[in-house]
Amino acid sequence: MESLQSIPDITTAEQLETATNHLIADLQRAADIAAPQLKPTKEQAARRWNVEVRDAVQTALKAQRSYTSAPSPLTYKELQKARQTQTKAIEVAKRPSDGVRRRRIRGPKAAMGPRKVGTAAQPQAIGPSQNARALQDSRNNANRANT
Repeated sequence: MESLQSIPDITTAEQLETATNHLIADLQRAADIAAPQLKPTKEQAARRWNVEVRDAVQTALKAQRSYTSAPSPLTYKELQKARQTQTKAIEVAKRPSDGVRRRRIRGPKAAMGPRKVGTAAQPQAIGPSQNARALQDSRNNANRANT
């Protein structure tokens, strides 16, 4: 780094301007050396970053600023609601466009790609033995409550 220049006698506005420019340049060089440089960002945002996500994030940031500037139960509730909306928007945007949830498969079958899991849980049929067991448990609980 170059050494800082000594300040000459300043008698005119032009000398003051020159000295100010040198001081600014020296401070910028010192800041460039002291502070780490930012890494370049990706040119394209994540595919899931759509209009709904952007709006939800902006709303959450506004609610955060509102709560920080004037904390109250009302602004806190607004902040919580905005955060929930943001989280939901991100979750929806992360889902595949076909709406089918997928899971990763590890091992030799992984080369075949992801498998469909299904969109909703299937209800299980309750057999007679399970119904009888549930009825017996409810009777036992009622007998314990009466005694």
